[in-house]
Amino acid sequence: MVALGSSNPGQPMDHPRLVLRGEPERGYPIESTWRQTGHGEAIGITTSLVELSEAPLDQAIFDIPTAYRPALPLPGGGFDPSQPDSIGNRVESYWRLMTSWVSYWLR
Repeated sequence: MVALGSSNPGQPMDHPRLVLRGEPERGYPIESTWRQTGHGEAIGITTSLVELSEAPLDQAIFDIPTAYRPALPLPGGGFDPSQPDSIGNRVESYWRLMTSWVSYWLR
């Protein structure tokens, strides 16, 4: 596996390109560890197989729960699951953002 990408100071990072070479791994790994070291930092991710079953899945796990309601999308990204998505809640969310910007710039 080869990962290509570069970044110059003060410049945005290039989009990394991942090139896989050779035969792909087959089967189910019992444990997989990925490590990367760079810029004085080490990152590691370990994934372990917990359970393997060939039994069919119950279709009910894919049903939308009856109490489901869409969460309020936030102006800067993300969602607020404590509030339902409605016109009033969206207006209030954008109003809070706008008033915080104005108060920041008028300090």
